[in-house]
Amino acid sequence: MMAVMLSALMSSLTSIFNSASTVFTLDVWKRVRKNAKQRELMIVARVFVLVLATIGILWIPVMMSQGGGQLMEYIWAITSYLAAPITALFLCAIFFPRANEQGSFWGLITGMVIGLTRMVLSFVYPSPPCWEEDTRPSWLTVLHHSYFSMALFFFCVIVIIIVSLLTDPLPDYKTKGTTFFTRNEIYQGEDEEKEDSIVIENVMSKRHPDDSNTGKSYSMELKEVNGNKADHIYADVDTDTSQSTWKRAFGWICGMTGSSNDTEGNAKMTEEDIRKLRATDTKSIWKYILNFNVLVLIGLEIGIIVYFR
Repeated sequence: MMAVMLSALMSSLTSIFNSASTVFTLDVWKRVRKNAKQRELMIVARVFVLVLATIGILWIPVMMSQGGGQLMEYIWAITSYLAAPITALFLCAIFFPRANEQGSFWGLITGMVIGLTRMVLSFVYPSPPCWEEDTRPSWLTVLHHSYFSMALFFFCVIVIIIVSLLTDPLPDYKTKGTTFFTRNEIYQGEDEEKEDSIVIENVMSKRHPDDSNTGKSYSMELKEVNGNKADHIYADVDTDTSQSTWKRAFGWICGMTGSSNDTEGNAKMTEEDIRKLRATDTKSIWKYILNFNVLVLIGLEIGIIVYFR
């Protein structure tokens, strides 16, 4: 039982730390350091994970002071305060194609501000143990955190829908393959199309007018284009093998031991390979089995929550 509990705890913590470090590195650090290389981003992500782990350890006394020292009560309360805006944003992004950046931003920010305000109030007025009288203000105890989460969820959905309808919609290419209703359409960003056309045009413009007699096929030219793009993408990868021992050890700890040959080979993918990776219209029977199991698990979780709450 201890092994199962520790495994579940480790998997949850690693997923949270990796997701948080990715968000910080790509959405925050790259805005501060726009020309940061892959090595720097990797180091920043690792350091941010250490900072999160330290904050988590220092937060343990605060957890023990909430909910009468009951860990599950604390987890349910914090989840109710913070998960509703994220869930509303996620569902609107999938099932509401008209949602845009402005609606998502204001819906998430508004919900987070309300949820954090309620969370701070719960810290200021902690719930007493069962054998003590509840002297908290009535406006804080009249609404349980589960009902508060439900009300906050619908409020965030309304904000996202209203703000999205009052602002400009997203371009069509940004909704292809990213929502439930456009899941079978292949996404290709505007920048990708421009980059492909510019690279191909540059390669073609360097050809001599008499190159048509050399017998070079169009497929060979496309391979050269892919090679040029891969060289450009992985130009900042440090492949120097004459580093000192401690630098190589540091790179091994940070997961930066790969060579540019491996990454370049992975970068060359045909259009058919990309289509297979992005395909979501599988006809296998396992698709229906997976969907059935998801519904069963959701029903069981709802039943357990209702029964024990």
